[in-house]
Amino acid sequence: MNLSMERRKDAGTWAALTALVAVVSIGQAIQISNGALHPAAIKHIGVALCALVLGVAFSQARGPLWLERWGIVALGGLSAVFQLQQLGSGPPAMYLRAVPFGEYAAVLIVYAALSAALFAKGPWLGRLHGLAWLASFWALGAWLIKASPSPMIDVFTWTNHALTALAGGSDPYAIWMPNPYHHTLWYAPNTADAEWVHLGFPYPPLSLMISWVGWFFGGDMRWANLGLLALAGATMRWSRGPFGPVAAVLLLTTPRILFILEQAWTDAYVVGLLGLVAWCARRAPRWTAVCFGLLLATKQYAVFLVPLGFLLIPPPWDRKRVLRFILEAVAAGTLVTLPWILWNPSGFMGSLFVSGHPFRAESLSFLAYTAVDGKPIYPLSIQLVFVALAYVLIFFRSARGAAGFALSSALVINVFFSFSKHAFCNHHFLALASAAVALAFVATDFSSRSPQPSHPAAT
Repeated sequence: MNLSMERRKDAGTWAALTALVAVVSIGQAIQISNGALHPAAIKHIGVALCALVLGVAFSQARGPLWLERWGIVALGGLSAVFQLQQLGSGPPAMYLRAVPFGEYAAVLIVYAALSAALFAKGPWLGRLHGLAWLASFWALGAWLIKASPSPMIDVFTWTNHALTALAGGSDPYAIWMPNPYHHTLWYAPNTADAEWVHLGFPYPPLSLMISWVGWFFGGDMRWANLGLLALAGATMRWSRGPFGPVAAVLLLTTPRILFILEQAWTDAYVVGLLGLVAWCARRAPRWTAVCFGLLLATKQYAVFLVPLGFLLIPPPWDRKRVLRFILEAVAAGTLVTLPWILWNPSGFMGSLFVSGHPFRAESLSFLAYTAVDGKPIYPLSIQLVFVALAYVLIFFRSARGAAGFALSSALVINVFFSFSKHAFCNHHFLALASAAVALAFVATDFSSRSPQPSHPAAT
């Protein structure tokens, strides 16, 4: 098994094409109704799912020369223009207060111009162009945070409540969370009333620690969200892959990017760390296992990425190298989690693993799409069946390396939430971002059509 996976090639240009299709399709799906169920949106999710299945199945294949030389760049450029047009043609978020939109328009124009120049062989500002582009994205995010200071969403309310409690010396996993909606429709039975959700902070400690950085230094947890999104863009921009700038622009111009920032969804932390894992796998392999361990400790559903870690281990494989990777990943995740467990084991486990979510008929998932009278007609366990099938496909067909790992992650995440009882904009955005990372780290040698060696001994 190990030898078979070890000898596989890096991802080829067919993987890049399917990743691009997935990025754009999911972006349109969450644009249509802010990530809630809609017939047109579910069709886009279906297109993305098909693209990712084909991408993993043929991830080691190389496309025609025109696709390598200019096809991906051309398709990505056209898609970015379309996405920028959507960013500028409607409200970029939901809870915007009465603010002058002239500033937003001015920053968006600069951002669009710098994004377009990233597709050129020689960017206008030379080596500084990437930094200027990220600075313009940061300016967009800063405008959004100031224009929407108090979004009515549980994750924003809960994180602020937990950080305030922590600052006062209280365990955030031993307190109740306020109910910002004043109803109990969206919570599991017997876990909430109109004022309180009877559970502690529902996200892993690393998410709380990252949020604390934005809250402490900027007065708003979303500065951390903005920083991790910018980190993802930076890892893709400087991936040294031929499509890195294309992928970075497609990710950070997806039409709901500012809405995602406004809502304070901590899935942005997973996006940033996933980009960092891929970057390390390509350029700093010594730190890949550590970053992978931190990635797994960020959200509960990240556990489904555990089997994909083997795609990140560089050859040649031996027992010592594999064991070292596993131990470093476990140590990193344990270091940021164990102290919180020891503080209050029952409160911690109850907050993270007992809350659950009821079936949401407005979810952007196939279970919700096929539901009758607000109830699913298929068993909820079908989600795990399809995830298992995705693992089988990945085990037998996925390319290894940074792009293979990211593309496989995109498939697992897409399958997991496409057949979930609870799936919205932030969840599908994570699949979108994973596909963008895959596109960024596809390695293509334009100077030769011969296959590249996949093992040091082959050189």
